[in-house]
Amino acid sequence: MFSQTSHFSIMKLTKLLSAIFLTIIFLSFGCATDSKTLEVDQLYGYWEIRSAQRNGHPTETLTNTFFEFTPNDQMRTNFNMEGIEVSSEFEIDGNDIIQKHTDNLIYSVEKLEEDKLVLFVTLMDYHFTLNLEKTD
Repeated sequence: MFSQTSHFSIMKLTKLLSAIFLTIIFLSFGCATDSKTLEVDQLYGYWEIRSAQRNGHPTETLTNTFFEFTPNDQMRTNFNMEGIEVSSEFEIDGNDIIQKHTDNLIYSVEKLEEDKLVLFVTLMDYHFTLNLEKTD
């Protein structure tokens, strides 16, 4: 019924489809492992703002802003509309730091290195990029 040529074509097609399927599987797992999870131990400590942007423009209004994270899931910061120091619990969800306070602010961690932290956060419809440096 099948000629020898069509039998080889079917075998080649089967091998090709298998290779494509395996490639997709490997790429899917590769993408999943590439998404970095926050190294909480690097987060602990006292961080001071070095520069900030509000809605994409540099701002000086956040001078002296700080964050402090402790191993017992507590944080202190003066990043709020009043600029007053507030202590609260926090939790980590993927690459987000959720400040468990009245507003439950969510800070998205763009970069976390030994002494550098970059956060994105929205507060009162303002979009902030916070560049912090560890000082302790």
